[in-house]
Amino acid sequence: MEPSFCSIEESLPQYETSPSPAEQLSAIEPLVNSALQIGETRYLIDLKWYDEWHRFATLDSASSPGPIDNSSLFKDNSFLVLRDWLSIDIDVIPVPEEAWEKLVLW
Repeated sequence: MEPSFCSIEESLPQYETSPSPAEQLSAIEPLVNSALQIGETRYLIDLKWYDEWHRFATLDSASSPGPIDNSSLFKDNSFLVLRDWLSIDIDVIPVPEEAWEKLVLW
């Protein structure tokens, strides 16, 4: 059976403008630091991208890292198979669905 993919933009509300970096930080940090709940979905984000976003949000003067880029997490350009031996807090950071949706939109 073929995996089905849908555009996340199709199902998410659109913001007219992105919140300020400080507002983004105050919305995302509590979600990322929340305890994993049974049955909760978490999304993996490349830790390098997340660290760049965090610097942008905390310094309020650095440039935005742009859209989430998880391409380095995959074995090839098909984006179907993750690299072996990815480690949490070294290669990736798991974020709750609400945080993922906000970061995708901003």
